[in-house]
Amino acid sequence: MSESESVRPRFLDFKIYANSEHHAAGVAANLLPESYAGNAIPGEWEYSKLVIPKTDGTDDVNSREFLAVGASYPGPGASTFNAVSLIEGYAASRSLPAKEDPNTPVDARDAAGTAPENWMQATFNEGTEQDDAVLTDLTTENNIAPYPFEGDGTHIDTMYPNGANQLTGLQVHDLELQTATTIGGITRFKGGMFPCGLICLELSATDGIVPEVFLQVDLVPGNHRGYLCEPMTEM
Repeated sequence: MSESESVRPRFLDFKIYANSEHHAAGVAANLLPESYAGNAIPGEWEYSKLVIPKTDGTDDVNSREFLAVGASYPGPGASTFNAVSLIEGYAASRSLPAKEDPNTPVDARDAAGTAPENWMQATFNEGTEQDDAVLTDLTTENNIAPYPFEGDGTHIDTMYPNGANQLTGLQVHDLELQTATTIGGITRFKGGMFPCGLICLELSATDGIVPEVFLQVDLVPGNHRGYLCEPMTEM
């Protein structure tokens, strides 16, 4: 765009899908505002695309849309485009910790006996095996990151939360229970900042019948086209 600033679209926003289900359903499945006079009439709503040059020697590109969470390339969605995951892209582009940190030599534990390899530590022995036991704990415990990552000796792929391998769904914001005695049949959820304005409702019922639900969203005034929004760089 730096070479063609004059063609920048006026309504260029970062529009992404929440997950693979949202991507498969497409823009036509998005909920629209409703009033007693009827439903809102949608205008143009086209999702952001990533354009990747092909590497097979042909003069062409691959266009991909974006998912917030889950695995990349879930298959063509309603738009016919495949999609890539923001979380999985982050995981695939970041360096990983070493398998052990620090990577200590085995001899570091040898501070006992008549010929200790770690004679510097053995100098401070007080006639017990306390130092040797403490060194064993220090060199064998808490030296691997507390999250699973590729090359940690157990897992073969990085497992960032909300990526392809762990906690692949959206973040739970709030849970509420509505019963036959709920006053007015109204339930209120706590407020929050939602990335790209994406909210997913999961409804269930104990009797197997999901009731008809009306959702009212209170928007807070702010400096992004009149609304309070958090920049994606701070998510």
